[in-house]
Amino acid sequence: MMMTWALVPLSGCVAYNESCQAPVDNPTQVVAQLKSGETIFLEKPYARHANNAFGQAAAAAFREAFAGTSAPADVGVVNGGDLRAEGFCSPRTQIKETVQRGTVHEVLLFDNLVYAVDVTEPELLAALEHSVSPLTAAGKEILSPPARFLQVDGVTFTVDCGQPAGARVSQVRVGARDVVAPGNASQRVRVAMPQFILGGGDGYGMFTALGQDTDRNPQQAKKNGGTEARIAADYMARTYKNATNAAGAELSVEPRVKFVNCALPPGAL
Repeated sequence: MMMTWALVPLSGCVAYNESCQAPVDNPTQVVAQLKSGETIFLEKPYARHANNAFGQAAAAAFREAFAGTSAPADVGVVNGGDLRAEGFCSPRTQIKETVQRGTVHEVLLFDNLVYAVDVTEPELLAALEHSVSPLTAAGKEILSPPARFLQVDGVTFTVDCGQPAGARVSQVRVGARDVVAPGNASQRVRVAMPQFILGGGDGYGMFTALGQDTDRNPQQAKKNGGTEARIAADYMARTYKNATNAAGAELSVEPRVKFVNCALPPGAL
């Protein structure tokens, strides 16, 4: 029987079918087992003001989507505002024990296309500064976690919330290479990101023109239709421990962003 999808006027309910499942084949398939004792929190402070295991896996998936192409990505990013807690039929604010394929589609609800583009080191540094400029300093309540905050893969850095906006980022490392401010304008880094960011969403104006610049080699991901949720779910199934990948690693948060003098939600890295 064909399922009918519809928007519904109920709080916390975005779309559903008769079984309240995400619009994808095999929604209950486990694509990743979490590290024992870990919970992924999807409330805004955890998605937009701390390292988040789901966001990191998505960023890694976007980067990996270009592996084996003529222009592989060095870095993957996803904005924290892209990770949603609305759920289907009821809010989903936590993920415990396992991640199901349908859950990936619930969290990456917008399902943007994924692109990769060449950026210069100064442009990358500007994006990282933009990502962390609204973060709350230690000792203060996190009231408005910024949707622009980037979950990352392929890059690590330190953010000092005791410093003024625009001068908070240091110790940036892309792969095995240090990127020191103000950056080398002749050195490029290939970054995979949702189309929303490439189009200047969440204030990422430093990327807006790059998607139109053939010299920057913008490319859409070809895997799984090139959309976020399908790319991320497939990557998790191939990478993390599950019924068909017993040797995979357990999904766990990593301290890719080191926070200094910053407020953090309880228990977060």
